[in-house]
Amino acid sequence: MAIGYLTLAPTSYAFVKNQQVTVMMVGSAPVNLIPFWSTTADFYQNMIMMVPLGGYLALLVPTFKLKDVVLTGILVSIGIETLQFVLDLTINLSRWVDVNDVLTNAPGVVIGWLLIVLIKHTPLRKVIKKWML
Repeated sequence: MAIGYLTLAPTSYAFVKNQQVTVMMVGSAPVNLIPFWSTTADFYQNMIMMVPLGGYLALLVPTFKLKDVVLTGILVSIGIETLQFVLDLTINLSRWVDVNDVLTNAPGVVIGWLLIVLIKHTPLRKVIKKWML
């Protein structure tokens, strides 16, 4: 629910003021295809936002390897950006479609997955076993 709000709530600035890049407009959708043009707060917020997904993957799909987690992070990120783009064109969502979001969401998923994988090798594994499938 929180990820849905953070990624699909209408906003003109996507939580950041004074954007430092000129975007390409595709219809009414602002699109940035320049990777790593800025490391403003949303750059890091995207990573943090996706950490829980990585944790859930580690708990619910314990057979996933690193490449599966990276691929899932990239595909979910592309899905979010695609939905933002479509909603921008259809209902003027006012969200940036940004390659940086894809590039920062995927590491967030990996960080969450790694945290759970590491916890599985500590005495805390008893605590997380309750949520594992």
